[in-house]
Amino acid sequence: MPVTPDLILKTVMRDRPRLHGYAWVVVGDPDLADDVLQEISLLALEKAADINDEPHLQGWLRESIRRRGLAVRREQFKRASQLSEEVLALLADAGGEQVNESHAARMKALRHCIELLGDKSRKTLALRYGQGMKPAEIAERTGRPVKSIYQMITRTHTSLRQCILDRLAAKGGA
Repeated sequence: MPVTPDLILKTVMRDRPRLHGYAWVVVGDPDLADDVLQEISLLALEKAADINDEPHLQGWLRESIRRRGLAVRREQFKRASQLSEEVLALLADAGGEQVNESHAARMKALRHCIELLGDKSRKTLALRYGQGMKPAEIAERTGRPVKSIYQMITRTHTSLRQCILDRLAAKGGA
């Protein structure tokens, strides 16, 4: 007999700390672990008819978290290894070229958005782009795992991009 949505919710809520911890181990980041657990919880509700009983549900949750977590890690790695053209353009040094108004507005927005970053993110960007250090070197210098450096850089790029777009839109320059 398939599990009920009530049993799924009860099981997920009861086992949440353990499931979140497992997701965290798989993806290496507590925020991503929250996202994975949330996705899998919703998926379990959708697939309730395919899940036989509570022991099957527990195994299904673990396996689904593992699979989704590995997919998230692959996605993060792909994003971390490639910077968008927009981010590269914003981070590039003008180098004495004639700067147009649009570029000047983007650079001003970038400086503003960098100021809004937390200390860790700002320092990591300074090491990566200011000193040209590779993520492995940053990890060694800061005592953090390489994966967390890649994730921080990726999240910082995403945050900066959104902040810049929001700022330009607010100023009518997007």
